Amino acid sequence: MKTVVAVLSFLLTISLTNALPCSFAEKCDCKFQTADSVEATCSNVDTFPTFNKTNLNITQLTVEGNFTKIPEKAFYELDTDIGVLFFQRSARVLNLNIDVGDHAFMTGPDGSIDTIKFFDFDDLLYLPDDLGEAYGLTSVTLHRCGIVTLINGTFNGTNLMDLTISNSRLRIIEDGAFDGIEDSLRYLQLDGNNLDSVPLAIKRLNKVTRILLDSNNITEIEDNSFPVSVDTIDLSNNQLSMCSEMALGGIDSLVDLRLNNCNLDTVPIKLYNEAFKSLTRFELGDNKISNITEDSFPQKLFENMTIMPRLDNNPIELIEQRAFIAFQNVTAVSFTNFYELKDLDFATFMEMSALNSVSITNCRKLENITVTDAHDFPKDLFSVKITGSNVISDISSAFDTWLAVSMDKKLSLPDNGFRCNPELMWMSKYEFCYLHPRINLVNSNCNQKDVPVKTYLFKQFDHNCS
Repeated sequence: MKTVVAVLSFLLTISLTNALPCSFAEKCDCKFQTADSVEATCSNVDTFPTFNKTNLNITQLTVEGNFTKIPEKAFYELDTDIGVLFFQRSARVLNLNIDVGDHAFMTGPDGSIDTIKFFDFDDLLYLPDDLGEAYGLTSVTLHRCGIVTLINGTFNGTNLMDLTISNSRLRIIEDGAFDGIEDSLRYLQLDGNNLDSVPLAIKRLNKVTRILLDSNNITEIEDNSFPVSVDTIDLSNNQLSMCSEMALGGIDSLVDLRLNNCNLDTVPIKLYNEAFKSLTRFELGDNKISNITEDSFPQKLFENMTIMPRLDNNPIELIEQRAFIAFQNVTAVSFTNFYELKDLDFATFMEMSALNSVSITNCRKLENITVTDAHDFPKDLFSVKITGSNVISDISSAFDTWLAVSMDKKLSLPDNGFRCNPELMWMSKYEFCYLHPRINLVNSNCNQKDVPVKTYLFKQFDHNCS
């Protein structure tokens, strides 16, 4: 039986391979990758293959090699539906110069191309202006390509919905570059390029919802730079030195705003407007923010968020007590690498009524965790984890009262250094064993010698949990 199946599979592979005939140079190898998928690959292409008619619909056609010309009407005779047309350089070779012929992507009477992708074409310096002849084209991707300028009218005649130009050399987008796709484009990804401002052409897009401009050279954002339809903006890894107060003006509703590593020294309050009421994701990590104040996150704008804004890797020194009052629906708080934070008052979280877990990681200068009384804990809080601080001098005995409320509550304090202090002795009555620890002190140390706290508390931990 296995032999019969193998033979049938072999015959099917042959029939599929022969269903897509192509003439090619000696080093060109065109074949279907598997017998049960209509994916064709032409590898080691130096001279572009000639494709003949097939009645198969092809999910992906890959042409991989160091060819220097895509000839006129290269896919016209193929005359079939192609899902993805994927061009890939074999290796980065100097002095190649790709020539895209006139009408190169024109489809036959019964043909269509949904997606065109170019990867690693340093020599692809422009997109042809006749892409509209590729019937059905909705998506174009250029990744690690040499393109510098998007010229006016590049996409005329298409119904493009998705455009990605990433990790390339794009520096100029002419004002009319998106003419003809103002009402069709939904997704625009231009990350990892050389743009120094938000192009005016973007403002003319009427239906776009996602605009990703991270890792460019943008330093300034002018008034009303984005279309009213956008709900996701990523400007991370741009050194924003000047942003107009109306930079995000005119937007109906924002869902996702990312401003990581943007050289911000304060929370960008001046950008706030009514569109922030719909935010579900707000990222401010890897900046220079030092203070979180009561004004940083106004309740009227942030009360619907269920996930805390990302603030990791900032030199935060101060968190005011009511700084997070807006986040009534947030269930988890995670602070990572607040590398200037020395004091944390748990009253900061008191009014976060839905909060059930707090995690504080690698805040290396953290010394004091203050809890005035058990009322400082939100009623549903069941897990507190503080790990990776250098020296903690005090863990308030109010945690004792909090732990006593329910066996489900856990205090995890791994990988910390403690100043041995009699105030810590309240922890000694809790079970430390690894299986079900109420207090976890794994890899924590007391950094003073010959102190009763060290000899009793940490010796007990070593004994019970070894």
